[in-house]
Order: sequence, then C-alpha cells, then structure tokens
Amino acid sequence: MSAAGEVKTAGKKQIVKEFSLVTFAKVLALGSLFVCGVFIARFIGPVEFGFYSAALSFIILFDAIIGQPLDNAVIRFSSHHSQWRERTEKIQGYVLRIKLCVGFALCAIAFLYLDELTTLMFDQSASINLLISVMGCGIILLIVRSSACYFQINQLFAEYAKFDGLQGLLRLVFVGVFILLGVQSASFYVAIYGLGSLCAFVVFFTLIKQNFYFAKTPDKNDKRKIMSYIGVTSFIVVLSTITGKADIPILSTMGTAEETGHYSAAMQIAMIGTLMASYMAVVFYPKVVEMAKQGTLAGMIKLNLWSALAISVFCVPVAIYLVPLVLPLIFGEQFQPSILILQILFVGICADFVVMPILLPFALQQTANKILVGEIVITLLFFIGIFTIPSLDALKMALLVSGIRVLKMSLYLSVTVHFLVHNKKSET
Repeated sequence: MSAAGEVKTAGKKQIVKEFSLVTFAKVLALGSLFVCGVFIARFIGPVEFGFYSAALSFIILFDAIIGQPLDNAVIRFSSHHSQWRERTEKIQGYVLRIKLCVGFALCAIAFLYLDELTTLMFDQSASINLLISVMGCGIILLIVRSSACYFQINQLFAEYAKFDGLQGLLRLVFVGVFILLGVQSASFYVAIYGLGSLCAFVVFFTLIKQNFYFAKTPDKNDKRKIMSYIGVTSFIVVLSTITGKADIPILSTMGTAEETGHYSAAMQIAMIGTLMASYMAVVFYPKVVEMAKQGTLAGMIKLNLWSALAISVFCVPVAIYLVPLVLPLIFGEQFQPSILILQILFVGICADFVVMPILLPFALQQTANKILVGEIVITLLFFIGIFTIPSLDALKMALLVSGIRVLKMSLYLSVTVHFLVHNKKSET
C-alpha cells in the first residue's frame, strides 16, 4: 500500500473510532432522555406530557436559533484557522458573550408578559412555571453547548462523549427521584433537562481547562470574519430549525395539550433515528472540507447513501409490524393514537439519514448560498401548509413534517453532488 493509501486508511479508522465514541455517548444520552420521557408520560398522562414535550421543544428552539448558528460559525472559523488556537478561543469566548446577551435580553422581555406568553405557547390551564423553566433551561443550554463546541473544535471526542453521557445519566437519576416523590407537574420535569446539563457542566468545567471562557476580546478583523460566517450559515440553521423543531410548539399553540401529547409520544421515538443521524455530523463537521481536498468525500457520501438505503429498507417492516405492538407497551394504551403518527414519521427519519451525517455539514460550509435559497423556499412551503391545511391535527402535522424532510433531502443531495461534479470537471 502506498503512503497516501495508508494515510487514508488511518484517517478512516480514526473517523470510525471517534464516531463510535460519540455514538456511544449519544446513545446513552438519548436513551436516558427517551426513558425519562416514557416514565414521565406514563406517570403524568397525555395532557401534562403534552406540556412537558412542548416546553422541551421551546428550549431546543431557543438554543437552536440563538446558540447553534453562532457555534456553527465558530466551528467554521476554527476549521480555517486551526493552527491559531488562541484566536479560535478568543472568537469562541466572544461568541459566548453574544449568545448570553441575546438570551438574557429575550428572557427579560418574556418575564414582562409571563401570563400572556404561557397561555399563547401552551394552554390556559398551563402554569407560568413552565415558561420560567423554559427560560432557565435555555440559558443553561447556551453555556453548556459552548463547552461541547470546544470539545468538538479541538477534536476531544472522548471528553465530548463523557460530557454528553453524564448529562443523560443525571437527568435519568433526577427524573427517578421526582417520580418517587410523586411530582405530577410538567414544569418540574422540564427543569430537570437544564439541571442535568448544569451539573455535568460544573463537573467538566472543574476537570478540563477551557480557556475560551476567560479569553480576551478578538481583534477587529476576526470579529468581522466571524460575523461574515454567522450571516448565511445562521440564517440556514434558523430556517432549518424552524421546519425541523417547530412542529410540537405549533401544534401546542394551535391544538390541545392531549393532541400534542399523542404527537410528542410518536416524535419521542422518531427523534431517536433523527438524532442518531445528526450525531454523525458531530464527527464529520470539522473534517468534511479537508476530506473534499483529499478526494475522499465522494466515497464517504456513497457509503452514507448505501447505509441510508439499508436503514430505510429495515424501517419498512419495523413501522408496519413492530410499532403497533411496541408503542402502547412503552407509553401505555392511552397513547394508541400515536401509532399511525409514528408510522408516518418514519419517512422523515429515513430522509434524515441521507442528509445529516455528511451532506448537511459539507453544504453549510461550502455551498451555503445555494442552500439558503432552498431553505427559504422549503420554509415558505412549511408555513403555507401550516396555515392552509384545514383542521391541522397530529396526523396532518406528521405528513407535513415528513414531506418537508424529503424536500430537504432532495435539496442537500442535489446541491452537494452538483458541487463535487463541477469541481471535478474544473480540476480536469
């Protein structure tokens, strides 16, 4: 084998090792979150579980709209300036301060309209403690994600894995304690989401030195550069988050808590597949640009597509035969309406396995302008569906969400393939 071949083989082995580490931790974190959701659903019933799920979705939206675009911009900056660690740390510290300023400002405004926003976002019977928990958890998540981003940038995937796993384990412990204490309110279980992350953050902040928290302000050139990265990429992430995460909050606002609870139970299982697909991007995000330069990206995309096809074939009998048996056993007979919803959502899961591992991180970094146009069109179609579908319920929302994910799959696949083909012709 040539020296170049040995380097490629070693690189693939390293990717497999890092992906295995991250996957193990994500499975633990995701598994614990899923188990928490199951216990909470069975213990507090569809209505309170609807409140709980809607609140978690608002927390994820809060972080995804404010934090994720900025963190992605930092990762993009670091991938182009990896040899200047001090500059990257200054940029990450600067971005963290921006996130916290925006987060606290939004929370301050929300506090002025607690009652009105609680009724609008949840239901007239919902407690204002739900919204307070959402705001507290949102701020915690902005800080915690910065540590996770630091581990990802520096390719400390073992630490990333342990950090993620500890958060999941602590949440599971806290949920168990609350159930034993007989707590019935959804707001307390929502608070556990942030509490588990906060405790894990304190542990890793103590054990691992993270200089960016105390880094000085970056120079003006780097500030301008990170802002240019934030622009298009941030808009893409925000639009993608709206179409990917806003289903439960919209259903909560437009429907009943019970309807939201049934949809959330189905989505709880569906998100296992979606999150597994997105976790693969954690490893590939810092590497895809370099892989394209080395000529290995096309091979990895082909492997990804074959894997997604195999997963899709496997999902057919699972959706038809296994879901009707397993879902009521997990959540209870009161969640029977969730079966058909989950079967529909399986279509979107298969599309996510095509998009998220490699196509998404590569397209965000290399073809952002074209992706932005596509995301705008898809977001418009999403809201046209929301406001024109008569009597929008959980089943219709599942159909809409799965259709949107298939459109995204077509967008990212076509744009990436066109980019690679065009580049190959240019080199020739």
